[in-house]
Amino acid sequence: MKQKYFPTLFLALLALCVISCKRATGPLSTVTTLAGHNDALRFRDPFGIAVAPDGAIYVSDGDTGQIWQLDEKGAGRLVAQGLNTPSGLAVDKNGQLIVAETGAHTIKRINPKDGAATILGGQENRAGFADGDAQTAQFNGPIGLAIAADDTIYVADTYNDRIRAIDPNGNIRTIAGGNSPGFADGEAKSARFQTPCGLAWRPDGSLLIADTGNHRLRLVAKDGSTTTWAGTGEVDTKDGPAAAALFNEPAALVIDNEGTVYVAEASGSAVRRVAPTTDPNLYEVTTLAGQNWRGLVDGKLRDARLSRLSGIALTAGGELLVTDTGNRLVRVLNREGKTLGATLTPEQAHALRPKAEEFRKLAPPRWPYEPADHPREIAATFGELRGEVNKPDEGVWFHNGLDIPGGAGEKVYAVREEKVLLPLSVQLFETKREYIRFPTISFRRS
Repeated sequence: MKQKYFPTLFLALLALCVISCKRATGPLSTVTTLAGHNDALRFRDPFGIAVAPDGAIYVSDGDTGQIWQLDEKGAGRLVAQGLNTPSGLAVDKNGQLIVAETGAHTIKRINPKDGAATILGGQENRAGFADGDAQTAQFNGPIGLAIAADDTIYVADTYNDRIRAIDPNGNIRTIAGGNSPGFADGEAKSARFQTPCGLAWRPDGSLLIADTGNHRLRLVAKDGSTTTWAGTGEVDTKDGPAAAALFNEPAALVIDNEGTVYVAEASGSAVRRVAPTTDPNLYEVTTLAGQNWRGLVDGKLRDARLSRLSGIALTAGGELLVTDTGNRLVRVLNREGKTLGATLTPEQAHALRPKAEEFRKLAPPRWPYEPADHPREIAATFGELRGEVNKPDEGVWFHNGLDIPGGAGEKVYAVREEKVLLPLSVQLFETKREYIRFPTISFRRS
């Protein structure tokens, strides 16, 4: 009896394992919303995301200075608060959180059980650049993190435009990058980056970099020598071979066990996949979700819409988690046979859009003149043609702001105070189209 039962049970378990494995490794098929849509937990600026070995999901909120722990149902527990614009997250082999505290210019280790924090590198609230030990080294707005097998912590020192490393003894050194932003491949000191944000460590000891401002993915070898891995630098969301594909602010990336790279694209509001082909030296880029149109839509990958992605992570089951910063949500790209989170209806998605009442609470209404609360004339609205039609190289565009004229001699004041939360908040500097973006307002030279 036992001899007959054992092989039967074994075969049944084997069949169940095969079914489960197929489900875990099946194609990505749908997008759902995991957290941020219920009143029990609302984000202001979800940015970094990481998954611990035990399945716990951690999310940083740059605006509120908090870090949350989520379960697979999206329920949240506050892990840490009072931080200064936390962004990139990683989890070490002991289950401790490694946090890039961008606003404080430090890298910290946080115990998720009690929120106790230790500075691993950088000087609190002091931006700069210096290698050395944890007490003397300096960072400038670090964002991306990756942990190697030997426990070395790699850092995208974003506003120093360098890639740094913190070894297990606490010594901090520069891997690649130089004294100025730019774009250049080559040996460690001659390589140049432009606002690098995302990192992913590869088993061969190299690093993949989301070189956000250069709209490329870069590869940094053990010795710091740097090459371009994907993207041409032209700004767009365009699929194809890695060398010809285009990106629009790649912000974060993650690598699965098969070497496939998944990229969270900020301005493109898309999730991209860079997968090996039959030729091990060639990779193909495809867009999984987003398709370069911002919005909030759950459902099939081709129909889903997202808005300004900042972070990306993989679950043990192979699902992709992304911080949908523009929608203030955590979204999931699910594989066939499994669904994390909820599929929002169009009505539920519409209800999450910021309301005028919410915007008014951010600051009292006022014009940029004294008296601030008196009626004023609006001289121009959206749609006014700018640029010179007969100079196509300089471009032609539509003005997208409001002009409120003042009288001669009137003082002009700032109308709203906001924290800069976008890594590339200023672009096209010293051109006719330079602009600055904040979470709720923007200014474009016109």
